[in-house]
Amino acid sequence: MASKVLPNFIPSYLNNTPIGEYNKAYLNKTPIGEYNKKNELQPICVPTVLNKDDAEIWLDVCSNGLKVVYNGPGRLNVHAAAIRANYPMPIEAGLYYFEVDIIDKGEFG
Repeated sequence: MASKVLPNFIPSYLNNTPIGEYNKAYLNKTPIGEYNKKNELQPICVPTVLNKDDAEIWLDVCSNGLKVVYNGPGRLNVHAAAIRANYPMPIEAGLYYFEVDIIDKGEFG
């Protein structure tokens, strides 16, 4: 069975949290950056970027995956748009939040 390289494993600010401790135990048991379905522990991945493949047609995701530009008409409710991250936030994280900056509300915002 082929192994996969883990995506951007875990942000440094989560190192001393339950997720960080779990992933540290995982790394101690597994060759760094690789895993397969036979391992007892599986890594817990957290969202790190926005998923351009899971976004409404009105949204363009910048190359770094951290900025979104809305290019829709923005006049009606049906012009609303949503996007998801590359991973859901795991329940093991407990309380979690994110922040956004609205740079320009547009003509009809």
